[in-house]
Amino acid sequence: MQNKKIFIINLIYYLCMLSVALIFVLGYFDIITNSYLSTFLIQGIVMFAIPILLYSRFVTKNIKQTFSDFGFKKISLVVLLCSIGLGFVLFFINNYVADIFYTILSILGYDNSINVNLNVNSHIGIEFLLTAIAPGICEEVLHRGMFMRGCQKQGYTRYGLLFSSLLFGLMHLNVQQFFYAMILGGLMGIVVIISDSIYPAMIIHFMNNALSIYFSYGIKYNWPFADFKYNIETMIFSTNILLSIAIICGLIMLLLALYKILIQTIARDKHKRTALQLAKDLKMEEMNYIEMQNKLDEIEVVLEQTSPKSTLNLTNSNPPLMFVDKIFLYSSIVLGALITICSFIWGIL
Repeated sequence: MQNKKIFIINLIYYLCMLSVALIFVLGYFDIITNSYLSTFLIQGIVMFAIPILLYSRFVTKNIKQTFSDFGFKKISLVVLLCSIGLGFVLFFINNYVADIFYTILSILGYDNSINVNLNVNSHIGIEFLLTAIAPGICEEVLHRGMFMRGCQKQGYTRYGLLFSSLLFGLMHLNVQQFFYAMILGGLMGIVVIISDSIYPAMIIHFMNNALSIYFSYGIKYNWPFADFKYNIETMIFSTNILLSIAIICGLIMLLLALYKILIQTIARDKHKRTALQLAKDLKMEEMNYIEMQNKLDEIEVVLEQTSPKSTLNLTNSNPPLMFVDKIFLYSSIVLGALITICSFIWGIL
């Protein structure tokens, strides 16, 4: 075995995937009939508690280090606002991609009536907690925290990003949600790598789900701007091709602009923190000229590496993993894919 920690990370994820699948099956056969209980088990226990406890026990040996590895690091106000904006824009792009994907599935005979949709008759506070807050925190802890950043800490950044996105799509165990969830997972993963914090992904995930709740309840209760989503989608799918292209291009340009602001802000923050730390550590009065010059050369190298011009690095710094390191990764993919394919089959029967 080449990388024991990667093996453990993949094993933890497989145990979580297996647990979610088991709860899913128990619910399908009405053994677990309480939706609140199943949500608590999946979100609170499987996707939050288990990853943190097992990672702390077998990888870091320290729960404080685990939270650091998972990316629980504060962000600036600008990053917070950019994350909210990204969540808003990605919600509409996400819905556009979902509509296209569902249209393709419908052509193949798929019917989404078997899926569980938002229950607008339930209390909005409960729906908000279970559908927006809990997934925004717990699903990000498992995918962008434990899996992606865990792999990143071991020198496998690209590996963590690609497979966390794929697994995020498969973890939904639903063919209708798989494709756009995978894309959203990749975009959130990039933000986490750029920011070195899991909070932006949690905010984006929360915004995506919270907006869905707002528009769903808003139509029923005539809330302000409740028809905004409907109007945007109507324009996108209108018979006016030029209008559709203009709306889509506008959303993509806004998305890229927010990403650019986010990257530049984070790069400047890192550069500033590095400069302040070096200035704090530097004791020029105790150095002779040669020592001083060597220290200044070191500072120049470090600051250049963290300059605002630095780019996203998705390289794997360690040698390729062996098959045994990834055996539980493949097991998770197979398990998630089988249930996702079954959901498609159930939808066309």
